[in-house]
Amino acid sequence: LDALKRRFGGDYRLEPHLSSQASLDAVSKHRANGENIALVIAHHWMPEMTGHEFLWQERSIEPSANRTRLILPACTLCRRDDYLYKP
Repeated sequence: LDALKRRFGGDYRLEPHLSSQASLDAVSKHRANGENIALVIAHHWMPEMTGHEFLWQERSIEPSANRTRLILPACTLCRRDDYLYKP
């Protein structure tokens, strides 16, 4: 988060949440207030739901936001060399 704040904090408000539901509630609140959301980042495995499930629900609230899923643990543990996107 610190690296993201250093890089993007001057231009964007960064809002981390530890709960999937808290994040979905925040997206709904921002949408209701007419605010734009540029990017939503989710971890692949989350306590309440998977990152895929979270991003699917988030998309129904804010369809124009960009989305990405973190899969870093496997990469940092040398368990994968690369990954491919399935069309």
